[in-house]
Amino acid sequence: LVISPILLWNIQNDFITYKFHSERVAIQESLFHFDYFFQTLGGQLLYNNPINAILIIISLWKLRAMKYLSLTAQRFILLSGLPMILIVTGMSLFNSLLPHWSGPGFMVLGLLAATYLDEQYAASKNIPMIMKASACLITTAFMVASLLIKFYPGTLGYHDRPRYGEGDFTLDMSGWANFGEDFNLWLIDQKRNSSLKNDIKIVSHKWFPAAHLDYYVSIPYNNTLVGVGKVTDLHQYFWLNRMRPRLNDGEDALFIVPSNYSVNLDHVILPYFGSSELLKTFESKRSGSTARYFDVYLMKKYKGEDEVRLRVSSILIR
Repeated sequence: LVISPILLWNIQNDFITYKFHSERVAIQESLFHFDYFFQTLGGQLLYNNPINAILIIISLWKLRAMKYLSLTAQRFILLSGLPMILIVTGMSLFNSLLPHWSGPGFMVLGLLAATYLDEQYAASKNIPMIMKASACLITTAFMVASLLIKFYPGTLGYHDRPRYGEGDFTLDMSGWANFGEDFNLWLIDQKRNSSLKNDIKIVSHKWFPAAHLDYYVSIPYNNTLVGVGKVTDLHQYFWLNRMRPRLNDGEDALFIVPSNYSVNLDHVILPYFGSSELLKTFESKRSGSTARYFDVYLMKKYKGEDEVRLRVSSILIR
């Protein structure tokens, strides 16, 4: 009953959830990739707070000695959390996975760690030192990350074009609002000079940076963003496109490329248009130093032959 809406939705949408995720986790090779395994293992420990992860491991080791949890409760927690962690970690021997996939499993097993601490320090009125250390670690990490995001001069990533800023995770949370303002002022000027049409749309080939472009560039300034390309790259934009003004055959559009997520236009977007032209490059700075660039291209004469367009059209016809 709980998962029936998921199943019903997939029946109505060609089982796209399972098709998409099966491609992400399917075993492509018979060889073991221990580099993927250790990346996932280390990532899981870091993502879930190393001290908390150690407490979970200790609580699993001491499980039989716990008195606060009944055998039924122990089984429920283990069966709810442990399989997800084991499966994701096991799959990492064959594929490059994201370590946060097993996060819900660690959250459930955190109940065991809490029970272990409660039993160890039930008689004490003071907060255990290990809990203080855990809180200090996450607080320090948060403060350091905030300072890097807000004030680090330039970028932690590449400093060469066209990949300027690539590898810098802080740029996902920095500079987008300023770029949205600068882009909007430029776009108003282009429309005023009749260089671009008043109803020109923005296109994106992938859910990221499409989501950021939507939030900082499109929605605040009443611009329309349309996903163009493959369903597996655009995710939710396959459905969002149905609720937005359509990109018509032969229509021009703007395509924005952040340098920290540089792409090959010939592969990702140009096959769906007749030609492209670089119109403008915006320089994004942080603390006075260049952090990345935003290249704005004019994509000319949309062909309407991408997967998202064809599949949306077939659904509308039905």
